[in-house]
Amino acid sequence: MYRVEWPDSEGAVEFHLSHGEWIDVLRSNGFEIERLVELQAREDSVSHDYYDDVPLEWGRQWPAEEIWRARKTPLA
Repeated sequence: MYRVEWPDSEGAVEFHLSHGEWIDVLRSNGFEIERLVELQAREDSVSHDYYDDVPLEWGRQWPAEEIWRARKTPLA
């Protein structure tokens, strides 16, 4: 997935890389990937207007957000 155009957002465009491509970008720029956390909605979660782009039921089955933890490796 690269270019994403949202039909209801007056021409807004986002660009997304795959996880593998993010790993390549980070490593090629001197970062060590320490962790990737994929967040899913918990069973006791409730719907919230802020997250209207991901339905609650979908968010319980699939990660809707992620946290990348990377560290810049010191130059030798």
